[in-house]
Amino acid sequence: MTNERQLAIDPDWQIEEVQVNGPRLQADNRTSLGAVEATSNLANRDFRDIICNVVVVTCEQFKAHSWACADIALREAILPEPVNFTNEYRKWLTSAVEPNVEYGCQILHEMDYTGQNPRVKEWFGNKLVGGVVERMLYDPDYKGWCGVLSSVLIGPEAIPVWTSLPSVEARGFAHLLAYIIICAQAYIRESEKHQLPMFFHLGMKPMTQKNKDAIGTVMTTLKEFLGNMMSSGLPGFTSTQHRDIRKAYKSFTSR
Repeated sequence: MTNERQLAIDPDWQIEEVQVNGPRLQADNRTSLGAVEATSNLANRDFRDIICNVVVVTCEQFKAHSWACADIALREAILPEPVNFTNEYRKWLTSAVEPNVEYGCQILHEMDYTGQNPRVKEWFGNKLVGGVVERMLYDPDYKGWCGVLSSVLIGPEAIPVWTSLPSVEARGFAHLLAYIIICAQAYIRESEKHQLPMFFHLGMKPMTQKNKDAIGTVMTTLKEFLGNMMSSGLPGFTSTQHRDIRKAYKSFTSR
C-alpha cells in the first residue's frame, strides 16, 4: 500500500535496492541472536519480514518505556511516602484506580466521598495527577516523558523529530492512563505481601503478559468513557454540563 501511494504521487518512484540487516524474532517476540539479511525490495519476503520485525520490536520497546513512565508518575504524584502507605490508603487507591465508563477512574477527578457512593465533585480536578500528566506529555526534560519519535528529517545530518503522545485524542490519553492504572494495581498487589505502613518504596516490577492484557482491557473501558464524554453521551448530564466536562478535559491534557 505504501508503494502504491508513493507511485500515485510519483510514477517514476522506486525503492532503492540496498542490502539491509534486521532483527530475527523468537516466537515470544524477543530478539534472538543473529540477523536477517535481505535486499530492500518489497517483493523480497525477507525484507518484508525485517520491516514487520522492526515494528514489533519498536512496539515492545515503547510498551516497556510506557511502563517505566507510569512508575515514575505513580511515585511522584499518586503514591504517598512509604510511611503513609497505610491499609486505609491502599483501600482508597484500590477503588481510585478501578476504571469505569461513567467517569474513567477516580484519580482523574476531585471526588466527594461523603455520600454512600463516591461522586465527581470537579471533573479532571486532581491537580497532582494533572500536573504529572502534563509533564509526561509535554516535558522532554522530564524522565517520565512519554514522547515518541515521529519522524527523521533526511539530509546530510539525519535529525530525529520527537513529539508528545497525542494527548487530546482518546487513544493517546487512554494509553497513558491505562499504564498508570495497571502499574498502580501491580503496586497494590505487591504491598499486600508487606506489613503496613511500609518504610520503603516497592521496586518497580517488570511488565508481564498479564499486565499487557489488563492494559488492553482498561484502554477499551477508558476509550469508551472518553468517546461518550466527547459525544455528549455520559448519562444524566445536560449539554451545558457536557461542554464544561470537555473543557476540563482539554485543560487537563493541554499545556
